[in-house]
Amino acid sequence: MIGRRTGMRRNLCCAVALMVALLSASMACADAPLRFATAASGGIWNAMGGVMGEEFGKNGIPVSVTTGGSIPNLVNMSQGKVDVAFTVLYPGMSVDPEGPFKGQSLENVRLLAHLYPQYVYFVIRKDFADKNGITTVGDLFNKKLPFRYATLARGNITEFLVRQIMDAYGVTEEDFTAWGGQVNYSSYADGVNQMADGHVDAYVVSSGLPLSAIMDLESRIDVVLLPFENEILKKMWDRFGTQAYLIPKGSYKSATTDIPTVGAMTSMVVRVDLPEETVYTMTKLLFEHRDEMAAAVKALEALELKTASEKIEFPFHPGAERYYKEQGF
Repeated sequence: MIGRRTGMRRNLCCAVALMVALLSASMACADAPLRFATAASGGIWNAMGGVMGEEFGKNGIPVSVTTGGSIPNLVNMSQGKVDVAFTVLYPGMSVDPEGPFKGQSLENVRLLAHLYPQYVYFVIRKDFADKNGITTVGDLFNKKLPFRYATLARGNITEFLVRQIMDAYGVTEEDFTAWGGQVNYSSYADGVNQMADGHVDAYVVSSGLPLSAIMDLESRIDVVLLPFENEILKKMWDRFGTQAYLIPKGSYKSATTDIPTVGAMTSMVVRVDLPEETVYTMTKLLFEHRDEMAAAVKALEALELKTASEKIEFPFHPGAERYYKEQGF
């Protein structure tokens, strides 16, 4: 009898120990910060991730903010390496068999919100524009000028878009290289420095408004913001569903008129298996504290419930959907 009781106590102790271990592991997982991928340092996304991460953390959702980029963020989320991310979701981009997600499944990706418009900026040195009679983006390619441009690192959405823009003008990368064109891949700050120092003729980037890198550049040299022709905007819409946006007059010193350009919405995405309550709370915080966050990141002034909840080919996370339905969207 004593042996049996001793064995029962031993089994009970083991069971309790196992339950404690499982509970501790569960609590550790619950407390683990969400991995939040943004973009290169110096850009709007990196600053915005910091602001949002602080707000989420204060409200019981700890996050760890890292750098990244639009395309790698989606790829890493599809592979379970990040939990929250910023990206640009051009309709049609994910189903293009030769697009940036070739061989990748985006089934793990769910929308939380569309945040604000993102614009493609073609900025060139004014002395280069005057010398070569450049007034539009098309002039750069139609005249087959051997221009040098700086942009962000390979794998970034800008690199993908520039290749599609070239294609819309009937130009391949091989054509561009053959007539002496060059691409320098660098950070926001390095690209600005290269252009200010005369090492490149143009600075090409996709970002929100205002972009501090362009304002920094304008404080150092005279530049021109190039508009796209209407037929190119239509071609890009037909192929990828890109929007035709206007960079408003006066938003930069060089924007002396409204500048037509290609664009889409910057979107916030989350992993499909994040708890519904977590994503619901994040979505709610985004709108309840919009004004505070917009004071730090001006682009967030454009955040609105109607555009944030707009349906495209990517499904929304149930937590975000629940919040939008409560708000009547």
